[in-house]
Amino acid sequence: MKRERNSLWKVAAAMLVAMWTGCGSTWARTQVCGTDIDNYLRDNGNYMTGTGAAYVKWGKYFNVDPRLMVGISNAESTLGKTPCGTNETGTWNAWGWFGGIGYCWPYFAPGWDSDCNRAEFADAPGYVAGKGIEMATGWEDGIFWVTRTIRKEYLNAGYDTVAKIRPRYCQSRCENWESNVNASLSALIGDPNQLDFPGESCTGDTSPPSVVFTREDGKGGWTNDRNKVVVEWRIEDSGGSGVKGFHQRWDETTPTDDNVLQSSTGSLSLGQHPTLTNGWHTAHVRGRDNAGNTSDDRTSGQYGFDGSPPTVTITSGHVNGGTYNSPGPVTWSLADPHSGVKGFGQAWDSVPPYQFNTDTGWLDLPEGTHTLHVHAWDNAGNDKDWTWTFTYQPQGTLSVTTISNTQCGVSGPVSVDGTAWGNAPQSKKVNTGSHTVSFGAVSGYNTPGNQTVTVNKDQTTNVSGKYTDTTNPIINVTAPAVNTCLPPLQTVSWTTTDICTAGLTVQYSWDGGTFQTTSLSGSLTVPDGTHTLKLKGTDAASNMGDITVGPFIVDTTPPAAPTALTVTPEHFKATLAWAAPAADGGCSGVVGYNVYRKRNGSGSNAKVNTTLVTGVTHTDTLANGVAYDYAVAAVDTFGREGAKVEATNKVVGKPGDMNGDGEIDIADVIKCINVINDPNASAVDKALADYNRDNKADAADVEAMKKFILGK
Repeated sequence: MKRERNSLWKVAAAMLVAMWTGCGSTWARTQVCGTDIDNYLRDNGNYMTGTGAAYVKWGKYFNVDPRLMVGISNAESTLGKTPCGTNETGTWNAWGWFGGIGYCWPYFAPGWDSDCNRAEFADAPGYVAGKGIEMATGWEDGIFWVTRTIRKEYLNAGYDTVAKIRPRYCQSRCENWESNVNASLSALIGDPNQLDFPGESCTGDTSPPSVVFTREDGKGGWTNDRNKVVVEWRIEDSGGSGVKGFHQRWDETTPTDDNVLQSSTGSLSLGQHPTLTNGWHTAHVRGRDNAGNTSDDRTSGQYGFDGSPPTVTITSGHVNGGTYNSPGPVTWSLADPHSGVKGFGQAWDSVPPYQFNTDTGWLDLPEGTHTLHVHAWDNAGNDKDWTWTFTYQPQGTLSVTTISNTQCGVSGPVSVDGTAWGNAPQSKKVNTGSHTVSFGAVSGYNTPGNQTVTVNKDQTTNVSGKYTDTTNPIINVTAPAVNTCLPPLQTVSWTTTDICTAGLTVQYSWDGGTFQTTSLSGSLTVPDGTHTLKLKGTDAASNMGDITVGPFIVDTTPPAAPTALTVTPEHFKATLAWAAPAADGGCSGVVGYNVYRKRNGSGSNAKVNTTLVTGVTHTDTLANGVAYDYAVAAVDTFGREGAKVEATNKVVGKPGDMNGDGEIDIADVIKCINVINDPNASAVDKALADYNRDNKADAADVEAMKKFILGK
């Protein structure tokens, strides 16, 4: 429990109290000294170290022996180490003041204490009206208020000894309270029966002790032995109070260990460092005498501790477990940031002895898989065997090409041992030994077979795969209809394709005749008549493709002229009749006729019909008594017109109707006789007088006309 904590000094003080009280002796009280209080606090707690001046200041102001206040703090909280309530987590309350049930007074704090802004404190050191008193620490704030309470509530009320104060101040778990307070008073040479301020004085042994180092083993050097004692010392005191002990610490400028080791000699190993790390370390020692004097910080060192072996780093880029195709070299470097590199040994597949006083090295890779050992040492004696495993696989060159039986180069896909290399040609480094080269398909070519080859170290092995062109050329043709009568100027055009057109030739033949060489693409005009065309292409690999088209039936000849054209004149019209031509000109055939006329002896013919005349007769309606020349031409399926058959000087009008009144009567007979007898009669009149159409006007026509009239 917090009020029952004892230490050696508490037990000794309690024994002194018992001796004094048991023998009826009186306490020998001295004046108080803030330094003495700080030394006491440092030796027994350190939480409140540095508050000795505050204890004295407020003890003097309130006329209370500050050693009483230290004693109460010791009894209540072991000088601030022990919380006084379940809810306290590091407050400045070291006197067990409770602000309620189960927790400590929480308001002691550094800074301006406005509760001190009272008239009763107007004469207090540091008082400022309107602000109060500025407290350097929370400890000082507690010292102020607890000291005031002891003066006002206890000493002024007649509770002027520790024995009288105890029943009122401590009311539970107080078995050791009074003895603990008295122990502090005894240690600080106070009196539990005289509690007013005793006056202030710091006298006696004021000379600090000295530290003498008697052993400094390995100073300025390195070790990896943490248990080795490297420094020893003794404490000497010339002030008369005698050596109390010393503080010791590694790498702390001012050792502040709460516990003063009660001895005049001491030692340190590096392993006693609370957080030993690799690097340099310095031992710090401060002596303490019984008067509380402390020596200056004495140091010994530096002492180097290195608990780590050197590191080895591969600098050539080789990776542990890696496979390489050249023998190296493998290079490395050693590093040790503390004691430094001493050297190393190196070997393949075994731990080497120490060999080289340097921090870099190298070795060539042997063929196969091997483990490299680099055994490194540093100057502190640490060593480590570092290992890496490497494989050296020698290589040669594998060169793969492809050829073909054509004039075109073929670049086929290549794989080696199942790994695609891309299209040939390819040349790569490969491991020595056996390899299988395979070739991928190329459209139109037979694929070469797989080849197994052996590649030797630093040599080139050549492999060639031959692709065979077995694809026939293809001739694409555009042609007119077959077995159909066609007009002239019909053409057959073509294009030729092949996987390799270099060296490709194309030939053609009409109707099985001699082949003629032509271009890879072109056209031919089909001759007149019925014909068949054959085209064939032959490539450099002797592959042949051909195509035959036809038969094509072409008619280039127009129809011949019609025959037996007759023109029969009638009243205001003429009737033409003819025979179809003997030869229609070819396959096209005659589909109709065109009829032409012109006035006899005039210019060019004019076509009479607007559409083809499909028969072999045509009636032309015109003025009577006019002589015309007629012509008829046949037209075939393709609209071609043939030669004309002509009939000239044909008079339009009814034969015998000499006066043109549409009737044949006696007047016409008389005029007919006159025409016959008139050597100067016109051709028109003669034609009209030719009643019987025998191409002459004579007496026979007169007799025929008479018979016609009489016959009516």
